[in-house]
Amino acid sequence: MSELLFCPLRNEALEEYFDEHGIDREIVRECFERITNEER
Repeated sequence: MSELLFCPLRNEALEEYFDEHGIDREIVRECFERITNEER
């Protein structure tokens, strides 16, 4: 499951989308990490 969440964060097109819309990728990554840690 964690790979499914983190894979899009490594996509350049998605990075551009985040930048264009003022989305902090680090915050998104931290949220994904919390989700995957809670699943264990």
